[in-house]
Amino acid sequence: MTASGRSHSLFLTQLGQVYAAGYNEFGQLGVKSEPLKIQQNKNDIMSSILDNYYYAKTKPTPQRVDVENVRFIAAGDSHSFAISDSSHDGNQTSNLYSWGWGAFGQLGHHKIKNYYNLDRPKKVKFRDAIDLKIAFVSGGSKHSLCLDMEGRMWYFGNKMSVGIREPLNKLQFEPVMLTPTISSSVYQPHRGFSFVDCKEDSNLVISAANNVVYYFGAKNMIRSEDEVLQDEYQSDEDNQVNQDRIGFDFET
Repeated sequence: MTASGRSHSLFLTQLGQVYAAGYNEFGQLGVKSEPLKIQQNKNDIMSSILDNYYYAKTKPTPQRVDVENVRFIAAGDSHSFAISDSSHDGNQTSNLYSWGWGAFGQLGHHKIKNYYNLDRPKKVKFRDAIDLKIAFVSGGSKHSLCLDMEGRMWYFGNKMSVGIREPLNKLQFEPVMLTPTISSSVYQPHRGFSFVDCKEDSNLVISAANNVVYYFGAKNMIRSEDEVLQDEYQSDEDNQVNQDRIGFDFET
């Protein structure tokens, strides 16, 4: 399995090991970058810095990431995820780890000391949930979404990217459950979602009950039943029939 961000790639082996390669300015590879080396014999010191900066921050050969028993990987723009499964005293656990750029809270950690760039995997804590098992995760540019085994959706990062407009509190540093309110006769809340995909400021989710696709994000957030998204790939007649199941809104 592989996953790619803006300038980095992740690789998952059959043994549950994770490797990463590419640009590592924010620690998105999960390994430390090489120290910047300046060639003193160069007349132009600035030229030397520029020549070596990109090289020092880049790992062209896949590097082993310090996380074990991984089942799933995902890459955001400049951050990374791994879902690790383990067993202890007969109990199965499923933990989410994140690393890389987290200035907007997209790593899911509570304002860690250096949250702009975390170069080691760190376990994401879901403070409002007990024995929570994560099934799926996806990263955008400044936000992230994940699904637990019950199909419930959680988010962290830039609130605007999931359509939440709070001018005085724009960032969510820890995971919070998103409770959808969908104007639909076919959506079944108790079944939740089976798939989620984040882009820069938009998202797709698939209903577990009937595989209906819902879209939401910063620019297309539905605020009322009268503001319903239209599926541009459907005919006008189909849109009229299905428009009640395209709308998507959230309560937090």
